[in-house]
Amino acid sequence: GYEDWRRYKNDVKVNNRKCDILDPEPNSNKLKRARWADVKVGDIVRLEDGDDVPADMVILATNDPTEGIAYVETAMLDGETSLKPKNAVEDTKTETHGTLKSKRGKISCEPPSNRLDTFTGTLKLDEYPRNTSIDAKNFILKGSRLRNTEYLYGVVIYTGVDTRLHRNSRPPRNKRSKIERDVNWYLFIIAAVLTIMVAISVWLSFRFTDKEPEVFLYFAGESVKRYHDWLRIITFAILYNNLVPISLCVTIDFVRFIQAIFIENDPDLEYVKGAAEPGRDGSPGESTVVKAQARTANLNDDL
Repeated sequence: GYEDWRRYKNDVKVNNRKCDILDPEPNSNKLKRARWADVKVGDIVRLEDGDDVPADMVILATNDPTEGIAYVETAMLDGETSLKPKNAVEDTKTETHGTLKSKRGKISCEPPSNRLDTFTGTLKLDEYPRNTSIDAKNFILKGSRLRNTEYLYGVVIYTGVDTRLHRNSRPPRNKRSKIERDVNWYLFIIAAVLTIMVAISVWLSFRFTDKEPEVFLYFAGESVKRYHDWLRIITFAILYNNLVPISLCVTIDFVRFIQAIFIENDPDLEYVKGAAEPGRDGSPGESTVVKAQARTANLNDDL
C-alpha cells in the first residue's frame, strides 16, 4: 500500500546518501565520494563531526592520535542521548590519511548478530607479528552519529542486512483503527446475510422446480440439467453481490491518503528544529523546518 511505497522511497533515500572512502585504486591516495549502498566490507571510511555512520565499522584512527577517542550518539539505536566514547584500535590510532592506505592486514571477527553492546575480533597487521584484540569500545554501529570529534577513519565490517541495526529491526505491524475494525465487522455481517439470502433463494428455487419442472427445463434447457444445482447457487450469488460494498475499502484508503497529505502540509503542525548547528567550516548553520509525517495512515481516523 501507500505506507509500503513510502518505506521503499525512504530506503532509496538512505541508500543514496554519500560518504567519503579512501579510493581503492592502488595509485590514488584521495578520498572518493560513494553511496552508502556501494560501501563494501573492507572499505576505509572517513567520517567528520555530525556524520551518520553508514555501516558497522571498527575505528582505525581519529584526530586524537594520543588517545584515539571518538564520541558517538546512539539515540537511533537505543534511545540514549548521552554520548558514548569509543577508541581507535591500539595498533592504528596514530595512523594518518596518508599511511592508512598502505596498511595491509586481516580482521577476524564474530558472525553478524543483533547484539548492540558486544563485539569480539582481532586485527593482524602484516608488519606486526601479533594479533590485536578488538572489542565493543572499538566498534561503531550503523545508525549512530559522530559527535564532538573532528574526524575518524574506520574500516567497514558489516553492511546491509548484516548490520546490527538491520538485525534488530522488526517487520512493521499491521495497525488497524477503530473504523477499520468496525468496517470489517460490518462486512462480516453483510457476508453472512448474503449467504442466508442465497441459501433461502436456492431452497425456494428447488421448491419451484419440484412443482414446475417443465418450466425450469424450458428456460434452462436440457444441457444445464446436470449442473443446475450449482448454477442456482452461482446465479443467486451474482444477483446479490451488489449487497457487498466492495468499493468501501478502496474509498476509505483514498480518504486516508488525502488526510495524510493534509497532515504533512499543515503549517500548524510544523516546528523549527532547535538551535541551528554550525557547519563544518564554523559558519552559522541554517534552521530546519520539521513537518509532521503520517507514517501510518491507517490511524488517521483515531486522531
